[in-house]
Amino acid sequence: MHLVIVDPQVSFYRYLIVSKRLGYRTLVLTRDPTACRLGEAEYNRELEASNASAIDELVQCDTGSASSIIAALEPFHGEIAGLIPGDDPYVPVTFEAGRRLGFDYSPPEDAICQQLKTSMKRRLADRQVHTPRFLVAGTFDEAERAWEGFGRDCMVKMVDFAASVNVFRVTTRCQLAEAWKAIQSNPCAVVVPYPLSRDAILEEFVGGLELSAEGYAQDERIVILNFCEKITEKNFVVTGHLLPALLTPEQMRSAETAVQECVRAVGIRNSLFHVEIHMRSNVPYVIECAARPPGLHVVDLISRCYGHDLTEISIALAVGTTVKAERREPRAHYGMFALYARTSGALERVEGLEELHSRGGVVRWHLDLQPGDQVQALESFRQRYGFVILEDKTAEGVRSRAKWFRENVRLAVGARDSAVENPRLLLEAN
Repeated sequence: MHLVIVDPQVSFYRYLIVSKRLGYRTLVLTRDPTACRLGEAEYNRELEASNASAIDELVQCDTGSASSIIAALEPFHGEIAGLIPGDDPYVPVTFEAGRRLGFDYSPPEDAICQQLKTSMKRRLADRQVHTPRFLVAGTFDEAERAWEGFGRDCMVKMVDFAASVNVFRVTTRCQLAEAWKAIQSNPCAVVVPYPLSRDAILEEFVGGLELSAEGYAQDERIVILNFCEKITEKNFVVTGHLLPALLTPEQMRSAETAVQECVRAVGIRNSLFHVEIHMRSNVPYVIECAARPPGLHVVDLISRCYGHDLTEISIALAVGTTVKAERREPRAHYGMFALYARTSGALERVEGLEELHSRGGVVRWHLDLQPGDQVQALESFRQRYGFVILEDKTAEGVRSRAKWFRENVRLAVGARDSAVENPRLLLEAN
């Protein structure tokens, strides 16, 4: 039987590895076969350390159209075990195509709320799920009036993409104009299988503890498997994860309630969920919700931490197998942190690398750069050039290791064509 993965992106190439391990043939549908092959190779370099492709069948089609997906699958009639979206943009079409093939996935009116932020936020508000106040603007004048209404301090976001792209906190008119221009002009070259919306969401800024919740919904059961603490930079690009999150019993109860209300409200069905929550004064605010695993190799961390493989669970949900996974106590505590540059220029060396290794607790290190490579200052997920995974027996221990890493390990960047000091330090990173 074939497991269909619709345009896998970044860390979701893990579906290919796990599908093969479970005995399925992998059938990948993609708009761009060349980009798909390159993406798989990059993923393999990061975590799997393999040059072999795990794609059995690669079919080019319009992955933004459920009808095109159905047509592409006609030669495999009777051989489809299930369909899985390869990232947020492909959730509605994948679930629609799957339902037309007889699978019990979210219906279109719910699936769109699991991808399009305007639909998502409106559904959360309609179902009285605690979420930051928001307005949708179709023109700059509307955006400016909304910004004024929020006291000239709010978040501005594009409505139909994730991955920390085009997310701004705006406190001046100049910042508002720059944010609006970015959403209109797509400078990050976001590629999705549909025309990008030019609307923007303006949202009340909610500071505090940033969390994500991972789990699954099967039939009427909602099971939370993990809470993860997230670390973001001033431009709201996620650069760190700590798990499990450290929550008081009160925080845990309120966060669990918010997650369950959110999952029910947006209609996630027979799928994983990834819910983003900000906790302010012990009050949880649901920011967003996705019907997919977490990104940035957090699936690998959850597997190490609890023994739960979210990719296996996602596949079981897609093919209709009963899932019995329940929350467990952690076997160890983990942190994962991105490697990025604070200024643009030529990479010279990695500072603090040798001492990092000598301190212990490094599970995995990856840096996809060489001395002299040009790097850009962190602006979006594309400027995360590598990562480190840290482990400790205790929550306090991994947070101590994480603090040292964030304060002492950095990519040293110089001007173009500057001399490389001790390139051995950089090469050892790989």
